[in-house]
Amino acid sequence: MESFLAALSHPESQLPPVNPYRGYERERLAGCLLEAILRAAGLRVHRYISPHLVAFMKRTCLDGRRLTDALLLALATAV
Repeated sequence: MESFLAALSHPESQLPPVNPYRGYERERLAGCLLEAILRAAGLRVHRYISPHLVAFMKRTCLDGRRLTDALLLALATAV
């Protein structure tokens, strides 16, 4: 894994901390609320929800923006 990340110039070091959470609707709601509070305070926040709610692409949110098909394809191609 270390050599794999090194080959990609350590992209994980360029990300702010990720707020991973899982659970039922109430836990997800609390996580979204926490994200909104942190973003309102001016922090960059990424979110990863597991399991995904409706579609896989709604699982990941990078600084308030949903991961798009095009971005996922570009990242997968780079990898």
